Amino acid sequence: MNKKKKGFTLIELIIVIAIISILAAIAIPRYNKSKLKAAYTADEANRQVLTTAAEMAIADGNVDSFPWDDGSTTDNEYIEKWPEIPKGLGHDEDSYRVNYENGVIKIEPIITQKAQD
Repeated sequence: MNKKKKGFTLIELIIVIAIISILAAIAIPRYNKSKLKAAYTADEANRQVLTTAAEMAIADGNVDSFPWDDGSTTDNEYIEKWPEIPKGLGHDEDSYRVNYENGVIKIEPIITQKAQD
């Protein structure tokens, strides 16, 4: 009887590993780029929400309530939930601060004490 061994040869396994490596080398940078783009888009949406809320407060005459930050939202009727800065933008431990000065609404990230340590 002639028994023939079944399985993959070493060359076949090396070729499969090489193909998977090439695909991973293409896919991982694209994934990271997409993730960063999503973080920037989420940041812009958060800033727009805060700008709209500030515009409503200004229209209602609540100019003295500024600056706003995460700690001032407990009595803020214009923000139901304070948005978080998306991860991956370089200020992962930061929060937003909304300021209104000289007719201009400014929204900037602020560094919390935890990020400074």
